[in-house]
Amino acid sequence: MIDRSLGLGRTMAAAIRQRGFLVHTLRSIYGEQQAQLINDTEWIRMVGDRRWLAFTKDDRVRRERLVRIALQESGARVFCLASGNLPGHEQERRFLENLDRIIRQGRRPGPYVFGVYGKGIAKLWP
Repeated sequence: MIDRSLGLGRTMAAAIRQRGFLVHTLRSIYGEQQAQLINDTEWIRMVGDRRWLAFTKDDRVRRERLVRIALQESGARVFCLASGNLPGHEQERRFLENLDRIIRQGRRPGPYVFGVYGKGIAKLWP
């Protein structure tokens, strides 16, 4: 599931779909308006409950207490850009170049947050 923090996420979603994976965005689940309003704890619980992987650039998901509780209780597996200030094409490139690593890690149970870097992923939480 691609979080709203990654913009529309359409090109990244299309590229991941081309590799044979089912991809959702907050917009495809909740609609345009509700996707902008939904709080992080709610979508993180939904992702964890459905056993999906989450892609975001919002590093706060591992720092805010209520979000960490949602991560813990739902078993969510979140992959977050280590730097949220990258141009859109670089954000997409980092996720796509690390997709195999993300999928391998994503087969393991959560909860966790992994950082996505230029040349790999690394555990950020817990």
